[in-house]
Amino acid sequence: MSYSDGKKMITNAVAVDKRDVQAFEYLNFKGIHLDIRKVVADNKLDLMQVLKKEGLV
Repeated sequence: MSYSDGKKMITNAVAVDKRDVQAFEYLNFKGIHLDIRKVVADNKLDLMQVLKKEGLV
């Protein structure tokens, strides 16, 4: 989920666009929990909480 034009950085490792957000909302609706980590040793960030904080959902 690297940065490119039209995407918004939501963490230091993840950038999303509208299509990404729609896909994540669908997965969340289906009961699939997603977290963000750059490497396994990083603390988990709840993806949907980050998207809400950024005003994307």
